[in-house]
Amino acid sequence: MEARIAVPYNLLETRRGLVGADAHFWRSVEIKPRIVLLLRPARQLQDRPLPGYKMLKPLIGVEEQIRDLESLPSLLDYAKKHFRWKLARLLYPARDPGGGWEYSLARSIVGELLPVRPRHEVAWLNLVVREGRILVGGREDSSYGWLASNDRGVLLAFSRIARLQ
Repeated sequence: MEARIAVPYNLLETRRGLVGADAHFWRSVEIKPRIVLLLRPARQLQDRPLPGYKMLKPLIGVEEQIRDLESLPSLLDYAKKHFRWKLARLLYPARDPGGGWEYSLARSIVGELLPVRPRHEVAWLNLVVREGRILVGGREDSSYGWLASNDRGVLLAFSRIARLQ
């Protein structure tokens, strides 16, 4: 089974230039710092979907995405606490909340982009979901592939789209 979909991206002005933020799968991500994997340089996006690709609807506005991105740097404290907590787990086993290293990585990525301003424009990423693989331009996409393999919310969102095709 194959699904050809066009994913909407809200455009953002950043310190590093124009960036797109996935406006469809953003809320599907279960561990918040993983949203940085839904950011792409605008040069990787197109002005319109390719013919024959189903246009997905934006499920989040650009202002909410900006608030989410701006909240990530404050999560550094969480990442530090999480690291100390993991050390304490050697002595006192406990449930791992997940995402500790991801918070630190997300903070560093977003720190390079802030401040962020909305462009109030939408661009598109045309992708193909085929046999459990997510392809962009005929090649496997590492960001969506990693998310679909490691984030249950994103996997379910892609599964839902594939079933509807």
